Amino acid sequence: MLDPADVGRDMHRYMTQYMPQSAYASLATLVDAPDKTTLTKGPAVTAEELSLDDPRRKLAVDAEMLLGYQPLLKDTKAPGRLRRALADLEIEVLDQISVDAYKAQMVRHYASHQKMSDPTWRIKPLRGYGQPVPEHVLAKAVEIKRVLPEAEFYVDQLAVDPFLIVSLVKIEDFRTNQPTRGLDPETAAYVEVWDEPKFEGRV
Repeated sequence: MLDPADVGRDMHRYMTQYMPQSAYASLATLVDAPDKTTLTKGPAVTAEELSLDDPRRKLAVDAEMLLGYQPLLKDTKAPGRLRRALADLEIEVLDQISVDAYKAQMVRHYASHQKMSDPTWRIKPLRGYGQPVPEHVLAKAVEIKRVLPEAEFYVDQLAVDPFLIVSLVKIEDFRTNQPTRGLDPETAAYVEVWDEPKFEGRV
C-alpha cells in the first residue's frame, strides 16, 4: 500500500527537477492550516421559537413528532425535534458555512504541502469508528442519544480535527470536499470538533 507521505515526496522531487521554475512556484505556494477559532457557532434557538403557545406552531411540532411531517415547521418558524432537543440540552452547534470554509482551507493546506495524495474529507459512522474520541465528546453524544434514541452519529474527518455530526437521517455521502449539501439543519448538525491526538478543540 502506498504511503501518502512517499507519494508527496515523489511529486515534490518530480516538480523540482522537471517542471519550469515559474510553474513550480505557482503550484508550490504553501497554504497555512486554518485556526479552529475561525469556526463559529450556529444561531441559537430563541425562547419564542420554543414556545408552543401558538396553536399552529404546536401543530407543526406535533405533526413532525407523530407523523414525520415537516413542511409546517418552516411555515411557522418552529424548530424541529433535533434543534429543540439540542436547545433543551443547552448544546450549541457549529455554523455549517464556517465548517465548510474550514474544511476547504484544510484541503488546500494539505494539497499545497504535498502531505496527502488525495486530501478528501470523509464521513464515517461513529459506530465502529476505531480511533480515539475524547470523553467529553462521547458524553455529549450519549446525552443526545438518551433524548433522541433515533439519532445517529458520524465523524467527518480529513486527517486531524475531526467533527462530530448528529443526524436523524442516514447520511449517504461519505466524501465531503464539496459543501455539505446533504445536511439539513432540521435533521443534522455539527456538534463537536476536537484536535487529534491532543483533543484540544471543544464547542
